[in-house]
Amino acid sequence: MTHKVPALKRTINLFHATMYGIGLILGAGIFVIIGDAAEIAGNLLWISFIISSFLFAILYIVLIKKSKTITIR
Repeated sequence: MTHKVPALKRTINLFHATMYGIGLILGAGIFVIIGDAAEIAGNLLWISFIISSFLFAILYIVLIKKSKTITIR
């Protein structure tokens, strides 16, 4: 007795191809940025990531508070 596995459809549309391409570009860019940062920061790269995360969190909080003061009519 052989058990047949249903085949997946091999379809891709323009939206899927575009999203796949954007994902590839962004993913490659992240590795390039990490490589450049490692060249500058060396073994202390993890500290630079902690500092940048802290600064981004502060920026995020400030932007949230600022957006609450804006009224849209």
